[in-house]
Amino acid sequence: MGVGAALLFSMLSIAAARAECRSNLIAPAFTLDVVTPPVTYKLNEATETLSARARENGTALGRGSRLLGLTVNQYDLRIEVAFHRTNDSCAVFESATIAAAPEIEVLADRRFKAGSCQQRAIIDHENEHVRVFREAIAYYEPAMEDTLRRAKLPSALPIGPSSDPESAYAAMIHHILAPVLDAVLARTKAANNLIDTPQHYSAVFRRCDSWD
Repeated sequence: MGVGAALLFSMLSIAAARAECRSNLIAPAFTLDVVTPPVTYKLNEATETLSARARENGTALGRGSRLLGLTVNQYDLRIEVAFHRTNDSCAVFESATIAAAPEIEVLADRRFKAGSCQQRAIIDHENEHVRVFREAIAYYEPAMEDTLRRAKLPSALPIGPSSDPESAYAAMIHHILAPVLDAVLARTKAANNLIDTPQHYSAVFRRCDSWD
């Protein structure tokens, strides 16, 4: 079979698969769960590490070079899709389970011993950021649920030998939720800006006698 004939055969095969896999837009079944995993505390970090992590995450360095603590968060969206194959060319959507979670790390300068006034002050400040990240995703949980209820997805997808229907549906769901996740990030930014102020930093430093 020549190259031209092989290409034509492939195109005809795809067309046949699409014809066999008739699809319409549906409002599929979703389960959403916003979970709160435990925070990871790393309290023995070098100043250079704190500064590097802050730059990586676009976080303001606060009081010049005296960055003593940092909270890093990433919202994790885990999507599991259930589907079945009607034949070798069609995957039919059944349901999706979505778990949204803030994955939070709190880092603190290793110069301050465990249990010291300075370390407690740093952790208390960073825990305010932890509450912000957790509150924002919980606040938007109803909006996420509403967005998913109104979503429309193809009831079936044509597939081939190398197709991954689960990843394809998961990408669609992630795209549907993207505007809500943007709103979550905007809420965290606004709330964190209210915490990271000169007045707030001054209150933290006043808690302890020495920060050398």
